[in-house]
Amino acid sequence: MTSEIRNIAIVGGGKMGGSLFHYLTKYDFNLVWVLRSDVEKTRKKYHRKLKRALKNELINTEEFDFRMQHHQISDTLQPTIDSDLVIECIREELKAKQELMLELSHFLKPNALIASNSSSILPEKLISSTDLKNRTFGLHFFFPLETKIMVEMVQSDVLSQENSQRVQGFLNKIDKTILIQGKKDAFLLNRLMLRFQALVYKYTLESDYSFAQIDTVSSKLLFPMGIFEMMDYIGLDLIHQSAKAYLLDQNDKSLYQELMNFMESKIQSNHFGICTNQGFYTYPKESDNKIISENQEKEIIKNLRSIFDDVFIWASSLSGASKQELEFSINDYLDTDINEWHKLI
Repeated sequence: MTSEIRNIAIVGGGKMGGSLFHYLTKYDFNLVWVLRSDVEKTRKKYHRKLKRALKNELINTEEFDFRMQHHQISDTLQPTIDSDLVIECIREELKAKQELMLELSHFLKPNALIASNSSSILPEKLISSTDLKNRTFGLHFFFPLETKIMVEMVQSDVLSQENSQRVQGFLNKIDKTILIQGKKDAFLLNRLMLRFQALVYKYTLESDYSFAQIDTVSSKLLFPMGIFEMMDYIGLDLIHQSAKAYLLDQNDKSLYQELMNFMESKIQSNHFGICTNQGFYTYPKESDNKIISENQEKEIIKNLRSIFDDVFIWASSLSGASKQELEFSINDYLDTDINEWHKLI
């Protein structure tokens, strides 16, 4: 019989660490959130939030008492000693994650599970201990947690079936749908999007259209945000860092070279996107005065759809998921419905 996950520790004070902690507070877990700084400030802020929720009758007294008693914010790893599951959400640097995992190994109980929220580093690269490898895996959550249903679960070859079932039980409990992956298809959704972005970038350079025109059509009819604007929003430095990891073992690196060169030139100029007011665009963003005709719009949609179809076939060749599972995952990831695109052509 597999043991249920009841005690959870989240390590990392970034955007994902905070989002994950607050998302999990609505379930009946014993939670520990480990931060390296601003612990007292964060603790007081959380307690004020709980008191407001109680006052406004968003939670009842029983829920308030449970959260005050069972949700802990700490500046040390010591409270992780009782954890059934630890999820690390620190910065995307291999050495930093390896050092954290080594430090955690001194506290964790023998059957504790260790998850990394990394978007590009395979779980087996984080751990050297054979004992820990069979209970270490990737759990890649997406923003915003409240609305994104899909979670990528990256399993190593040595993750035990029992531990895999424990993780899947946990994800089911928190209302998430699982896209199980191995080394071959790890981080598939981000890799799919990177390939699409690289090919759309190449298409844009070879066409008479501007980045703004491509974005106008794609955001109007396909995605909530333009393809290149989305990259500026995420950060060209972050995308480039992940892309280097994705491309290490890939045979067709040349497909990505033009986009990689563009991002490298921007990064060298400290232009990372919206956060630095310059990336594909200069912000505040000015409107593109070039009018797109109906025929041009249809041409752009047709070409983007053709590119995406090729990328989907590529992703399907890597993934162990069914066509329906992959389509569902992509729709959730991109906030779109890829099957509706054909009706636009």
